[in-house]
Amino acid sequence: MGRDRGRLKRVTVPRRIMLLLYDNQKEVDKFEVPELVTQAGISAELDLRQNHVSRALSELQSQQLVFTRTSHIKGKDRRKQVYFLTQKGVTDVQEHVEEVMIRLVMYHTDGGDIREMKVERVWDDMTERIGQRPTPYQFFTQYFDGSEVTVPQETTEDNITRVNVPHPIKFVGRSEEFESALEAMQEPKHTFIIVKSIAGQGKTAFLTHLVYAFSDRHVHWYRVNEWSAPSDILSEWARFLKQTGRSSLFDQLGKDPTMDLQRSLKALYADLSKVRPLLVLDDLHRAGPELIHMLKQMKAQSQLMNRTLVLVASRSKPKFYGTKDVRIENKVFEMELEGLDWDSAQKLLKARNVPANEHQRAFMVTKGHPLALQLYDPSMATGVGDPSVEFESFVGEEVIRDLTGPELEVLKLASIVNRPIHAEAFLIIQDVDQEVLNGLVDRSILRRYKDGAYDVHDLIGSYLSKWMRPDEKQNYLSMACDHYATRGSDDELIEYMRLLEEVGRKDELVRTLLDNGEYLYSRGYSQVAELVDQVREEQLSNMDKVRYLVLRSDIATSTGRTPSAKHMLDRALGLCDSMLEKGKKAERERVVRYVSRIYTRLAELSKKQGNKDQITQAHKKSVRMNRKYGDGPGLGKALNNLAMAYQERNELDLALNTFLEALKVFEQTDDETAMALVEVNIGEVYLLKRDYAHAKKYLNRARNVPSRYLPAKGAIYHKIGLANMRMGKWRAARSTLDQAKEALSEGGNKHLQLKCINDLFTCAFVLEDEAEGAICIMDGDKIVHEIGDTDAIETTKGTYFLNVVRFSSIWEKDNINTALDRLMEHIDGLVPKQVLEFVETIPQKLKGPVANEVYSATMDNLEKYDDLHPFVIVGIKRATFLMDAGRKSEATKVLSKVRPVAKRIGFKKALSRIDEFKAK
Repeated sequence: MGRDRGRLKRVTVPRRIMLLLYDNQKEVDKFEVPELVTQAGISAELDLRQNHVSRALSELQSQQLVFTRTSHIKGKDRRKQVYFLTQKGVTDVQEHVEEVMIRLVMYHTDGGDIREMKVERVWDDMTERIGQRPTPYQFFTQYFDGSEVTVPQETTEDNITRVNVPHPIKFVGRSEEFESALEAMQEPKHTFIIVKSIAGQGKTAFLTHLVYAFSDRHVHWYRVNEWSAPSDILSEWARFLKQTGRSSLFDQLGKDPTMDLQRSLKALYADLSKVRPLLVLDDLHRAGPELIHMLKQMKAQSQLMNRTLVLVASRSKPKFYGTKDVRIENKVFEMELEGLDWDSAQKLLKARNVPANEHQRAFMVTKGHPLALQLYDPSMATGVGDPSVEFESFVGEEVIRDLTGPELEVLKLASIVNRPIHAEAFLIIQDVDQEVLNGLVDRSILRRYKDGAYDVHDLIGSYLSKWMRPDEKQNYLSMACDHYATRGSDDELIEYMRLLEEVGRKDELVRTLLDNGEYLYSRGYSQVAELVDQVREEQLSNMDKVRYLVLRSDIATSTGRTPSAKHMLDRALGLCDSMLEKGKKAERERVVRYVSRIYTRLAELSKKQGNKDQITQAHKKSVRMNRKYGDGPGLGKALNNLAMAYQERNELDLALNTFLEALKVFEQTDDETAMALVEVNIGEVYLLKRDYAHAKKYLNRARNVPSRYLPAKGAIYHKIGLANMRMGKWRAARSTLDQAKEALSEGGNKHLQLKCINDLFTCAFVLEDEAEGAICIMDGDKIVHEIGDTDAIETTKGTYFLNVVRFSSIWEKDNINTALDRLMEHIDGLVPKQVLEFVETIPQKLKGPVANEVYSATMDNLEKYDDLHPFVIVGIKRATFLMDAGRKSEATKVLSKVRPVAKRIGFKKALSRIDEFKAK
């Protein structure tokens, strides 16, 4: 302890450890002790690197101030080494505290002044202000930052509840970001404040100071882990809210141990509407899909939270919101923390007693990264060369130097992959076992996930990857490839192909890409398009060329390059023709299956272009090719596709005859599922011909054919339900659609499940069945958050939300605006016809500014996507609404925007209507 003018100085690391152990000396004789007295616990509590703690403990042991033993740890299965003060150590701490009491310290008084006072007086004053006497450890870690003592003002407000909130640490810079965040927290529309950055930029410290700036709000702080489930967080929130006097959520969870999410959230909103707390979610980048789904729900119903604020810290953009929530709806405020500026970095370095002549070099080395600035040491400046390299070397020595050989190999393997890797990959390394992995996890160097996968901390991983020799990196890449070759999930296949590319195993990459590329690209993995560019077509066999061209065609189709997609498919057909003429029978059967797929794709391209003749021609060619070379199932599918094309053209007799021919083919193959699907199609054609007797005959046959394949069974029942709807048999339709939904839920076809729920909505609407409508809302809401984002699915999601809005008998009891908000989130997914249907509901459901806002957002969306015809219609409806509300000047502005568009597209009826308005 320094004696410079009697001033109190920052305590050393060994002294801080002794003060912590002094606080926990009461545990010395207990059978089970807290993890806080282990080396890892001390490191985490003092926010120090573990090798620093290890060296300090060794020094204290050599001075006989600390002793060690192994002991049982509370909540842990195995014994660990723990540390306590010797009697000499206890005496040393007590003498140190007595000596500290006469030192001087800068102190923030209750009146807001900063005065130099003896520690003894400061300690007494603090006891009175916070209601309890702080221990020496608390004094040095919570209140004294090395230069002055600050007691947070909120500690005197015993009516404010704060749970798990960290104590504020020395905070420099970020003034602009801080003011911006404070303004955002006071904006009524904002519910979520997102602070994101790479590791070590000070997100937690930033949120801590934001929280303390709102001294009149109750606060709950939750640090998210990979295994954090909605039930964990809701239980924590329930106990917290009960402390504030609100117990709806606490009571709900007590009544429903299975935790129905919808009911729990409803109870949560009831509590939040009265309390309006700050809810902090730290490290949200670790969250699993269930927690993200819950936050989506909360965001969708943010108006029920009555200006409760959810503050989020994350390393990446959380997936529970989109751009519209930030830029249009203003429900979410985003902020990204960058490195500190020069002035702020100087302040931090000065507080750490780094000499002034080292500040510029420290700033160059660390690039203003706060964690790097905290780690910076003047000894780094003695090196020669690139400062960034020196810093990496320093971090490597401090963080990685004490690792064993097997531990280092584990981290190197983890550093060259882009996703968590399973334990079995590490266990092939010599001398690596589960104990090694657990040790790295305990030291927070390796992270473990619920599914048994691991990854390395970002900073450590990036340094290890840079430091590896090329031959070393190739070795680990090969190990990772061998591991992923035995894995099968979509993400793992993508990672496997990336590693194959990097390690140079081109043949394996091409084979894996051709085997899985079409499927993965259809699932939304855009990386496939980049990998395809690595394939050299001239090196492929003819069959592989066909597969390659079909994949390239899929990519071109998805990016709107229809002519290029068609060219690829025509080339593939040319290769197939050649192989069919010359190939052996086994090869011809394989080729003709691809021919059918190619013709189906050509028909889909023609459908996009609205060319019905080409659709039919493509299916006819597929039928001819299958008659000549194919097998029964292939011919049956081709006939079924052709029949559906005829039905689209309303050529019902041709469709019926072709369906009947397809049915005969499938009867010969004994394919019961295919037979049932075709029988449903035949029943649909008879319905269109108003021949209900024959329709019922084939539909009943389809119902009676057993199907062991659940998605197919669900599809059959769905079509039967639609047929019953067309016949006006609404109760029968509802019953069959319920069966379809059950089969589809077990079969996993989310898109068709949602279609089925949309049709059940219609039945419930016609039958005025509120209970069924409520079930549809809950079931549909769950699926909407699970399915992907392809155009077809987005349209179905739009239909779902449109139905929610229509079903006013349910939502009027709750809040129609909730349904409208949810629909507005998905308005980008609506086709123009759905948009117009949606707009028709507005006058019935809404009044005043909200209706005008919805009209305006709808117009903006239509204009953005050049849907000009519906844009004009919605504009006229908005003008009518404004005129009826007596807001003529606003109506005139809308019409002046709409009229040029109507004129440009030749919409004469709309122009006439606009002129009528002007006459009024």
